[in-house]
Amino acid sequence: MKRNRYSTGSERIKNMRNLSIREYAKTERSAGFQPAFLKNLRTGSPRSLMGSITVTVAIFFAIFLSGTCLSAQDITGQWNGVLSVQGTKLRLVFHINKTGEGYMSTMDSPDQGATGIPVNTTTFDGSKLSLTITSLGASYEGEFKTDSIEGTFRQSGMSFPMTSRFV
Repeated sequence: MKRNRYSTGSERIKNMRNLSIREYAKTERSAGFQPAFLKNLRTGSPRSLMGSITVTVAIFFAIFLSGTCLSAQDITGQWNGVLSVQGTKLRLVFHINKTGEGYMSTMDSPDQGATGIPVNTTTFDGSKLSLTITSLGASYEGEFKTDSIEGTFRQSGMSFPMTSRFV
């Protein structure tokens, strides 16, 4: 293995301050290190330099677009959940529809024979769903996952964990 002409790292840094990029590339190459961008500068090939810039831009946009798509989740449809209240299972169904201004929802409680209960407010910010049912003094808040909403149903000062699944 070839040794660099500088014996210590501090000498090398001190002497590198006055080198141009091409001279730096030659020095690093002799030490066995050669980053791609320096190789492109050394060869003077605009095509290979443009290729690395294009790849970098493409990776940036892929990361940016994947984040944008993740935050634009669609929650419209039927979501079924089961509450466990003092050992009794109680099914709840939320029907969520998109409107021009946001979302509109209704709730069913099949085990109690109740359907079409209006949900007063439905908000969704891309990851958090919040429903308020004023007529029941109830609310449901949850975190959107891939195929479920994990959250808490609250009514009359009591809280119950509930996971709703898309049907």
